[in-house]
Amino acid sequence: MIRYPIFILGFMAAGKSSLAPKLARALGVKCIDLDQYVEHSVQQSIEQIFNSKGEEGFRRLEHQQLRTMK
Repeated sequence: MIRYPIFILGFMAAGKSSLAPKLARALGVKCIDLDQYVEHSVQQSIEQIFNSKGEEGFRRLEHQQLRTMK
């Protein structure tokens, strides 16, 4: 069976992080939270990244991490 990635997009605090693991469990697939992935990669919280690099810097990191994600 071929599996395709599912991306959940939405505004902050819309419930993406709550929905994603439930959907992944129901489908029997892995769930990756991009915010957690970025935090782990740079060893900083999202808040720290926003404070030090601003939203544009965070979005740049987010984009870089998404492109390298497997």
